[in-house]
Amino acid sequence: MHALAELMDNATMFSSRDTEVHVYVEEEDAGVVVLIEDSGHGMRHRERARAERLVTAPSKWPTCPGPGSASRWSAASRSGTG
Repeated sequence: MHALAELMDNATMFSSRDTEVHVYVEEEDAGVVVLIEDSGHGMRHRERARAERLVTAPSKWPTCPGPGSASRWSAASRSGTG
């Protein structure tokens, strides 16, 4: 749920105020597919390639006991304190 909120926040923050953000949800056998369509500036090729590598790589995150734990763990890892 937190990831969805972050994606929707990002879509509204980086889209022009005179445009709309569309959210589509489709039920699949293994869960749901959520598509958030906005008019933001998008990513450069290099940024998109990195993002695709990050989301397709096996997860290295520990089991997280509660909401926000993954974000805190990720921030700590980036800063060298985790």
